[in-house]
Formats: sequence, structure tokens, C-alpha cells
Amino acid sequence: MNLILFAIFVILQFLDFWTTYNVIQSGKGHEGNAVMEWLFSKIGVVGGFAVAKSILIAIFAYLATKHFYTFFIVEIDLVAMVFIFFNLVYSFVVVSNYQILRK
Repeated sequence: MNLILFAIFVILQFLDFWTTYNVIQSGKGHEGNAVMEWLFSKIGVVGGFAVAKSILIAIFAYLATKHFYTFFIVEIDLVAMVFIFFNLVYSFVVVSNYQILRK
């Protein structure tokens, strides 16, 4: 399950890059993340994305091989929950960027 969630995460990272890059290039918007904006000012938009996304994907690739369980009423894979959360966040970002591009 975690490998499927990781694959979705990687796809969303590429879509985030593509949509954000195009929003910035079109002049319709700007980067909303202050850390990414700083990174862009230091090494450019493509370089900043390459560094940030590589680090994120490496961290999540490591997590995809792990299983941390908690035992409340049912057994829940906490890593899967982290993936689901971040996949939802990045899905929202990609959809928001796409809507900006369509205007």
C-alpha cells in the first residue's frame, strides 16, 4: 500500500512543479511558500524545485519502506496516514495551480 501511495506522491511532486512553474512564468501568481521563494532567489525556479523535490522524494522513498503501527481500536499504518495527508495537500496545490492557469 505504501508503495502505491509513494507513486502517487511522486506524480504529485512533478505536477506541483509543472503547475507552479507555469503559474510563475505566466505572471498569474507567485510561490506561496517562503522557503521555496528564498530557494528560487538563490538558485532559480527550476534549480530550487530540483533540490526541494529531490530531498522530499528521497525522504518519502525511505518512509515508503517503513511501517509504523499504532494500536488503538484498530491497527493503523502511520506512514500510510502521512502519505495520505501529504497526497491530499499536494492534490489541493496542483488543483489550485491548475485553476489559476485556466483563468
